[in-house]
Amino acid sequence: MPVDEASTWVPEEPATEDWIRAGRLWAAVWGDVPSASVLDQLPAPADTFSADRGTTRLRAEAAAVLDATALARTPAAYDSLVGLHAAWMLLHNIAERTLGAQYGTGTDLHTAEHRLLERISALHPDTAGPLSATRDHPAAAKIRAAAHAYLRHVLPPCPKNTDWTDRARTAFLEELHALRTPVDGPPPGPPETRAQAVLREVLDALAVPAALSRHEAAALWRSHSGRGAEQAGWDAAVQTNRTDDLALAHTAEGTPRDRGEAIAQAQRALTSVTRFHDEHVTTHAARGHLHALAASLVTLDKAWRTLQQGIWDIAAERRAQHDPATGPWRGYDEQRATADLDPVLADGEARITHLRQRHIDVTHDALNHLIPQLTDTPRHGHRHHRMRNYLAPLDLLRQDLNTLGTQTDALRRTCHELRTRLNTGPRFGQTHATDHDLAVAEKQLRDVDRRYADTQTEFALSVTLGRTFDQIRTPHPQTHATAAPRSSWRTVPAAPTGHDQATAAALLPGPTAHGRTTA
Repeated sequence: MPVDEASTWVPEEPATEDWIRAGRLWAAVWGDVPSASVLDQLPAPADTFSADRGTTRLRAEAAAVLDATALARTPAAYDSLVGLHAAWMLLHNIAERTLGAQYGTGTDLHTAEHRLLERISALHPDTAGPLSATRDHPAAAKIRAAAHAYLRHVLPPCPKNTDWTDRARTAFLEELHALRTPVDGPPPGPPETRAQAVLREVLDALAVPAALSRHEAAALWRSHSGRGAEQAGWDAAVQTNRTDDLALAHTAEGTPRDRGEAIAQAQRALTSVTRFHDEHVTTHAARGHLHALAASLVTLDKAWRTLQQGIWDIAAERRAQHDPATGPWRGYDEQRATADLDPVLADGEARITHLRQRHIDVTHDALNHLIPQLTDTPRHGHRHHRMRNYLAPLDLLRQDLNTLGTQTDALRRTCHELRTRLNTGPRFGQTHATDHDLAVAEKQLRDVDRRYADTQTEFALSVTLGRTFDQIRTPHPQTHATAAPRSSWRTVPAAPTGHDQATAAALLPGPTAHGRTTA
């Protein structure tokens, strides 16, 4: 952002801490690494070694903050205690020391910090054992909060004071013992029924929707889309080359006029590349938001079917306990035996529907922020369909699949012909083949096969994106019937429907005998 023109004093040599703080602030406030056009407006002496080193440190700190927040969103499959600790310390220092109320509510990093601390507690030697042993304890939430409070005292760097650490560990163990010790007397409230336990287990597995930043949503899409990752790599390479051209233009020899024209041309090229890169990031972020929503809707649909199946199992068990010798099982008997199941099912339906709508609203707001044109685009019209085809380009992907299938057929025939020449020799009029020719053709075939597989994955993802985009733009009535047909516990649970990603496979063009698509 431009520097305030009212500022009259500019430091001759900004300190390293100033560069670090600026990079962290920029990433926390804007959710991206500052571009070259932003760095050119900083109040620092240009074309100096200290300024170049400072801007490099600024961009590195901004990238570190973005990596730390992205780490908090990734699955906890291959976590490292050292990496999680470093990321948590970075966000902890920013939230506690760098950011203030004057930067607004969008700079709140406590959510990512809490997620990292949750995963650290599962790996730290002082808390991993107690948390694992008390996962199903009635006071599990309080035990987890005590572990987090203990880690907040231990993880930040402080003078090596063994007595202080031992006292904190002793206090944590005493609190853990107090929470694990059962309290005398009957538990408060009525006992939990089996149906309520099923509902609680289903709802505990559901996450409250959290808005992804632009950088996180783009990274999420690139982690699933090979084409998106490839586009990001191209953008990074071209932007690096244009930045190098600008640096060379500043140090080129010649008259001041020629040097100024070279610098202006290099700056225009860098600005153009940066603009295209920002457009690609916006597109990837929009697709990442839609992909995250589709995954959340799949989870909600599965939770609904799990609840429905659990209620059905309870009703079936009660029906099986009836003794036929006492008389037939009538509707009145079933209604009396299962009177407590309908309220639980209705409560679960209402909560899942509310959570589903919250996910849709969060994604809708994020898309409107990324693409402001959506607010003025009618939900049924040419502009809506153009936007949908831009975010989910099924026609272009189908053409690419057909083209890649044709290339695959041609390369396979070429490889077969080269192997025949190597084994039996060339026929009349044919040239001799070498092992190098066959190796080159096989490499080209592998590249095309990989490209074809990536395009197939992109097509399946785009089918899901298009359906999800239609649901955001055309909201359904406030019932769960749009995701899974409503059926009571008295009927057999329905087959998986809704946003299950398996439905996308039905629209995926199938390969023919030669690799071409049938779509």
